[in-house]
Amino acid sequence: MKTLHLAILIVFGMIAIQSASPAFGQISLGGPVQVIHYQFSNMVSVGNNVYVTYQENGNNGGTSHVFFTRSTDAGHSFTSPIMLDGETGNSPLMAASGNNIYMAWLSGGVGYPPSSVLFTKSADDGKTFAATIVLDANMSANSVVNHLMSDGTNVYALITETGDAPPYDTADYLVTSYDNGTTFGNKVKLLPASGHLMTFDTSMQKVGNVIYITGEDEIGCSDNPNVCSYDILLWKSIDNGATFEIPLHIATVVNPVDLDVYSSENNVYAVWGQLAGDEVDVFLAKSNDGGNSFNNPQIIGQKLGESSSPHMVASGKDLYVIWKYDNGNIVNKGIGFGPSPTSGIFLTQSHDGGNTFSEPLDMSGPVGTSYWSNIAASGNSVFVSWGNKFGDKEEVFIRKSMDNGTIFDDAIKLTDEKQDYFQTQMISLGKNVYIAMNTSLPGDDLFLVASNDYGNTFGNMVNLNHGDLLHLGPPSKVPAVQVYAENSHANDLYNAVILAAVGVPISIGVSIGMLLFTRKRK
Repeated sequence: MKTLHLAILIVFGMIAIQSASPAFGQISLGGPVQVIHYQFSNMVSVGNNVYVTYQENGNNGGTSHVFFTRSTDAGHSFTSPIMLDGETGNSPLMAASGNNIYMAWLSGGVGYPPSSVLFTKSADDGKTFAATIVLDANMSANSVVNHLMSDGTNVYALITETGDAPPYDTADYLVTSYDNGTTFGNKVKLLPASGHLMTFDTSMQKVGNVIYITGEDEIGCSDNPNVCSYDILLWKSIDNGATFEIPLHIATVVNPVDLDVYSSENNVYAVWGQLAGDEVDVFLAKSNDGGNSFNNPQIIGQKLGESSSPHMVASGKDLYVIWKYDNGNIVNKGIGFGPSPTSGIFLTQSHDGGNTFSEPLDMSGPVGTSYWSNIAASGNSVFVSWGNKFGDKEEVFIRKSMDNGTIFDDAIKLTDEKQDYFQTQMISLGKNVYIAMNTSLPGDDLFLVASNDYGNTFGNMVNLNHGDLLHLGPPSKVPAVQVYAENSHANDLYNAVILAAVGVPISIGVSIGMLLFTRKRK
């Protein structure tokens, strides 16, 4: 449930889409900005096969490229990478079903639109790929693929088009193939043109024949153009994306960020951050009738403090939500002495379809500054991974629970303190757990760490982009962390969670200018 971001630079009223900053790429995952050369993009798994796509960022505004690599032995080794784009490409997304692998990415002119969405597929587990086709190319707009999803013979691409001239009208479309990506139908328009560049923060999920898509539509701004109201909407299709019902209104909010949707059985959950006064709180809305109706949004998290980057995963009526939390802005405010602030990755869980939640649990503990979190679940197992500033290096950690979140084991450090690492995506599938990691300059590597025994042990860090195997000692454990409990009643779990900043966050992506455009990836 990780967030992808594509940078959009505005220069004299024009939009330039590019994949590199003046010094390679810059990304953030709710933590400090990282300067990188190779950038992890997406990972999917089918059986014991693991597929990875990433991009190489050009230096000093140079050309970027899209690569693919795969493992057929549950993440122990990977093939030599394949470059998929002909001349330039960035922001790739990937989906897989059976032996079929589908790839889409952004390709376009440097410094001036239009950009277009390109697509290719493999029918042999990624050994070979078909000729690239243009999935979307509006000559008066930049086209960006926000989500790519597959199920059986169906392939779904959620695409945003942003106009190349003021007021930069934006619209979202779903494009569907029912024949394994051989042909695609007409675009189905979801969100209307809004006249605002950064209107839509979309998310997409599928359960059976039902597709859920959430998005934001701007309805107006205050005297301050940076403070705007949005409707959070849900689109529902019960015929595999052929048609959609009239969008359902979930909430009207101010400056929403990090919108995400997750569906399990007949339960649909939406989580986001929104501006409330001078703070940004994390809200959750739920539906227990298949998205036909939603309850009033409720605040989850601690009573006071700053929070960001919420992620969630659900199975049946079990729901797990994590976020980054820090109360340093309020502890000893104006005093200068007193208790130390609390900071870390926190988790709350519900086992009754989101009706009640547990007290927040500090997953990362008193080990450095925490950021870059992910959560995954499979069966009774729940996994939480994150990054920590550990000494003078950035390291990656994981904790697991084998009893639906009742008890979590001690944290395991997966990295070796030789470079600055930050984890970008985690997958849990049966007994296999995969964690993908980036390194920041001067590091030049992408890695994957795999467990094939439900997270009990993890293997060596396997290089994804250079074909090398980095041999490490066994992963090390850090001290057990403590449960964070406030002096409050259970209802206080719904008190405000405050984000450190209101601006649009960046997770996985490339920063090349002044403005960031959010792309979410499930």
